[in-house]
Amino acid sequence: MQVAMGMSEQSDPKEDQSVVCHEIGHMVDEMCSFSFSKEGAAVLAQYSAEEIAQGLSRYATASPQECVAEAIAEVFSNPSPRKISAEIYEKIRETNITSE
Repeated sequence: MQVAMGMSEQSDPKEDQSVVCHEIGHMVDEMCSFSFSKEGAAVLAQYSAEEIAQGLSRYATASPQECVAEAIAEVFSNPSPRKISAEIYEKIRETNITSE
């Protein structure tokens, strides 16, 4: 399992946590279809590739799906997520949590 997720026996636990959170981010995105939705596209369109690279990660510029996964990973693994991550995560929550 560790090798499949890019981990090794000598890996940093903090980095491992980030990898796991990133993969969970992909699962959340897939369940919500956020990166393919008009709401997701609208949120991501607010930022240029350079803003995403600087404010989230260079890897997040690879695709909308990677951007969403990186944002979710940061929110889950960082007590003070940056603006882009927090905005993407909040929009996912707003569009997927309904009041009953």
